[in-house]
Amino acid sequence: MTRDEVHATVVAWLESERVRQVGIANAHGLPLSVSASITVASDVTETGASYADEQIEVSPFYSSDLATRFMRIALSEPPEPEPPSVLYDFYGADKCRIWCPFAKIKLPNRPEYPSAEAANAAFVLRMTRSDYLRGLRSLDHGDEAYARVLTDKLLSLIEGAHVHFVERVPLGGLRVTGALEYDGVTLRSLSGEELGSLESDFSFPKAGFRERPITGSAFTFRSERHLLEVNTAFDKAAANPSSFRAQQVVLAMQLLGFEPRGEGRGVNYVDPLTSPSFLTPLVSLPTNGTTFHDFGPDDLKAAVELADKIPAEVFDGPKTRKGIALHRFRSAAAADGAADAIIDYVTALEVVFLSNDAELAFRLAVFGAHYLGANGTERASLFEDFKVAYKLRSRLVHGSLSPDSTAELLPGRGTVRRLTGRVLINVLLHGMPTQEDLIALCLV
Repeated sequence: MTRDEVHATVVAWLESERVRQVGIANAHGLPLSVSASITVASDVTETGASYADEQIEVSPFYSSDLATRFMRIALSEPPEPEPPSVLYDFYGADKCRIWCPFAKIKLPNRPEYPSAEAANAAFVLRMTRSDYLRGLRSLDHGDEAYARVLTDKLLSLIEGAHVHFVERVPLGGLRVTGALEYDGVTLRSLSGEELGSLESDFSFPKAGFRERPITGSAFTFRSERHLLEVNTAFDKAAANPSSFRAQQVVLAMQLLGFEPRGEGRGVNYVDPLTSPSFLTPLVSLPTNGTTFHDFGPDDLKAAVELADKIPAEVFDGPKTRKGIALHRFRSAAAADGAADAIIDYVTALEVVFLSNDAELAFRLAVFGAHYLGANGTERASLFEDFKVAYKLRSRLVHGSLSPDSTAELLPGRGTVRRLTGRVLINVLLHGMPTQEDLIALCLV
């Protein structure tokens, strides 16, 4: 058997499964298609859009309720035909060694497989069948071109060595021209249908026919206009692949002075082994804001390269000084209130520059100025900025400055954020300075 023959066998099996489901539908009074309402955005600007509902016909397998009814019928009747063994027979055990936790679940009327790899091969075929049946407009008509696309993807999984952990989160506050891509990270505009899915109630299909969903929120205005997608490669046999990379990229953007915002919820999944069926808090973002920053290819490159230096402990229980400082910055950058942000920013600076000695404000200002300043003039200006930052934090903590004093806090927040971002970028690039390092800088 050749690869082309394997491909043709899978395509033919997918179509035979569609025909079998038509028989089940006709025998049990189930529909061959259903009408679905999707929300589509048009006339999109940075601060608004028009929304309209559209009706489309989709396969009953796009409805989780109907798909479950089909599955229950299949399990209660005589055993359904097993997927062809063509993958395991042609490629062998090594190529079929894939992380498939659901393949181990023993369902009624399912045979015992000779090996875990044989069970995996059958599982990924069933998964491809589900994708095919869900992606049809109606069970009444097949789609050979779509079956071939899915089969290409399936064979690439078997023949390759990796799967991809995908994180997708909508972002606002950025101006992006075209689609940007660097080292597995993409940033592009949300389509009208994707943007509509953010404003809708997230019933099926909501995020585009045959497309992975983005996220959902019930009837709230959403500021997101772009989609960040992060792909991280893992060995396809590795268990539970996961990543903090989307959080690292967003934190890097924030350190570099950008202000992405939004709900921070999105989806993650292992492509092509699992579906993104749960809305997940992926990143920490402020929900409010009015500023927009131009973001281009060089900015994405800088953010991705800086992200690779951010330790995972920042998102999973920081223990080192570097991790704690970055965690505090992350908390500050996600805060909607200026008072809370300033306290966290300056706490991050304290972690970098101070021990428990007296005269903390003076030491922070001296160390900070020499750590960032390239010459005497710049250090003098930075010295004053660091003093202002620490004074704001102290007044907030001790109650002499109200968190509602926006006229003083909002410009102060910008200053403190800029200082803290510069300091932490230096920490990521050159390592955490010791007290001796900082004293030496002051003596130069």
